[in-house]
Amino acid sequence: HEVPLSTNFDLATAGTIVDDGTVFDQADAANFYGFHMKSDGTQIFMMGDGSGSTQSIFRYELSGAYDVTTAAYSSNTVNVSTISNTRAMTMSADLTRVFVADLDADYIFEFSISSAGDLTSTVAYVTSHNIPQEVSIPTIGGLAFADSGKKLYIGGPNVNGDVNQFRVGNPHTLTLPSAVGNRLSPRDNFVPDDQVTLEFFTTNGGTDVTI
Repeated sequence: HEVPLSTNFDLATAGTIVDDGTVFDQADAANFYGFHMKSDGTQIFMMGDGSGSTQSIFRYELSGAYDVTTAAYSSNTVNVSTISNTRAMTMSADLTRVFVADLDADYIFEFSISSAGDLTSTVAYVTSHNIPQEVSIPTIGGLAFADSGKKLYIGGPNVNGDVNQFRVGNPHTLTLPSAVGNRLSPRDNFVPDDQVTLEFFTTNGGTDVTI
């Protein structure tokens, strides 16, 4: 569904819902559990679970940016057999990575796409990330990255679900000269969105410090 807003980001100004008809009714996708739109509004990617436990990603083209009534199925799809029970999906802004939450494994699986957004190119498993223990929802219903890619949002599937915000990657890794001591180990996994203070000093009297 597409919902126009007369005031940007203000749901209270929502207008009449527009839908696409039956474009997204793919026979081999019983249910959709993930959604990602290209930043220019010309492509939609959806993750579905189908018959025989088939987990697939489908790509749709929009001839009118952000207008779901112009959507068409491009037959651009890929099966992701690593996933057993999809519950959410998102992608990197450059469309070269896919992140899928698996309810059975309690992981977020990461895949690479060799040609950005092209599901007929090589889509390969990269790694799996443990879902952070700080997540207070029993079932994941949504994944999303901030535009910077430095924050990940994990949401619940119903009105009682929380939205959890995390820093990702190596947010607290500093590249320092060899003289710097008292280094902190990098935090490589999801990190709750809190403030971290780093303390450092140099072993040569502080004449060579580069941050």
